[in-house]
Amino acid sequence: MTGTSTRIDISISFYRRWLVTFAVAGTGLVLGILYVWSVVKAGIPDARRWSDADMALPYSVMCAMFAVAMIPAGRLQDRHGPRVVIVLGGSLAGLGCVVSALGGSSMIACVLGLGVLTGIGVGFGYPATTPVSLKWFPRSVRASSRGSS
Repeated sequence: MTGTSTRIDISISFYRRWLVTFAVAGTGLVLGILYVWSVVKAGIPDARRWSDADMALPYSVMCAMFAVAMIPAGRLQDRHGPRVVIVLGGSLAGLGCVVSALGGSSMIACVLGLGVLTGIGVGFGYPATTPVSLKWFPRSVRASSRGSS
């Protein structure tokens, strides 16, 4: 009986590693909103009469908030674990998109929603993803897990 329980433990451990890796990759895709700004910007109607500088402002604020939020997110991850940080980051990013959408043509709503809230959410989500997948893999296969997350 000892041999079968060990095999089951190894099997569960192996599948859990890949489950975490794919969850991390999915989180990275969702929080990739930072990289699709050109698509979002193209969807802003001309009726809003925003200049190119106006349309760049939410993205600029998002990049700044992303960079600033990574520091407290790393500390929060060390204290409470990556699950809390990833959930908080995803929730803030989603809330930012909702605020921006409900704000209509308001520049302030777009900057606060996409710029501040989504930027903080992405800043919380990204630093929590790669270390998680790396911790689940033995040293011999860490390079392949890093590339897939």
